[in-house]
Amino acid sequence: MPTQPESSKLEVNDAAAGAPTGVLAGVRTLLLRLEQRLPHPEARRFARFLLVGGLNTLFGYLVFALLVYVGLHYSLAALLSTIAGVIWNFHTTGKFVFDNIERKRIVRFVGVYAALYGLNLLGLRAGQALGYDAYLSGAAMLLPSAVVGYVLNKLWVFQA
Repeated sequence: MPTQPESSKLEVNDAAAGAPTGVLAGVRTLLLRLEQRLPHPEARRFARFLLVGGLNTLFGYLVFALLVYVGLHYSLAALLSTIAGVIWNFHTTGKFVFDNIERKRIVRFVGVYAALYGLNLLGLRAGQALGYDAYLSGAAMLLPSAVVGYVLNKLWVFQA
């Protein structure tokens, strides 16, 4: 079995030592496997950022879907799921990507979300001005948004 990179901030616990179970344990396992395959520390961190971001997206959508299912209007469900998502995302991104979940950083984290929203709007408008529909324009913004989000979180929010 390959050894864990020294720069990894994730710990491996076995079942006898009280390893966590459930979704977060699965996330931790995926992240450890990912770290073993990428040689450069910054590449590992960015890959963790993408993986955690995908899980965060799934979490936000599941909260939204559940709220709609129980009868909330979609606009209220979107608001509540966004709030829950930002809080969840702050903790998972801070813990699994940057190893820093100081609560005082959440204001900047929300600021990054606002900046990414503005960036995506600009990209959507530019795409539509070039004759592309919103679906293609939105898809084209995924990678630039991920890179900008990573850089802003690294340098401004978590200062890793």
